[in-house]
Amino acid sequence: MHKLADCQSFRKGLQLNRLHDLSIQLDKELTMNTHTLYRDLTTGLFFIAGISELFSGQFILATMFLGLASLASNLQSVKPVRH
Repeated sequence: MHKLADCQSFRKGLQLNRLHDLSIQLDKELTMNTHTLYRDLTTGLFFIAGISELFSGQFILATMFLGLASLASNLQSVKPVRH
């Protein structure tokens, strides 16, 4: 009987550790740093401007804005050499 209680408490401890690890992982995924926020906002603004220019008939500006949105979403950020 004592071994069964130890097994159950060990299993509960593992479940709590898994829940704690999952909550930490979710917190890391939900927090957004400012660089990606600014990049996402810039991409969205270029995209909206490109679509609005496309509907208004200004195809050269629409092409430029949609190209800028594509570039802004795909470029990697520069990281400092030293920490």
